[in-house]
Amino acid sequence: MSKHSTLALTECLKLEVAAAGYDIIVAAVLPGPVVSRIFERAGGDSEAGALEPEAMFKVGETAMPALEAAERIFAQAADGAFYLSTHPEMTGYLMNGRAEQLQAQSAPQLPAEA
Repeated sequence: MSKHSTLALTECLKLEVAAAGYDIIVAAVLPGPVVSRIFERAGGDSEAGALEPEAMFKVGETAMPALEAAERIFAQAADGAFYLSTHPEMTGYLMNGRAEQLQAQSAPQLPAEA
């Protein structure tokens, strides 16, 4: 929930800064899988948390290097984008799915397993 609340706060901040007439740029960084130590520290004490490291390591195997992620983020910021994503295709796909779910006013559902 904290990621969604931070994104909503950032979106509101952008509007409030613009309404106040300040010349301040506000942008939201939406990182995908990026190499970091989070993959080494994933999990928790619960039974559900015991499954988390395995899933995180799978994601970590395809994660992009931090320098490449930073280059992508800075390039988008230089172009004036608001949503700055390390994986724009994935972000677009997820945003489209969310928009469709909201337009249909349907309840959230877990994806079907392949």
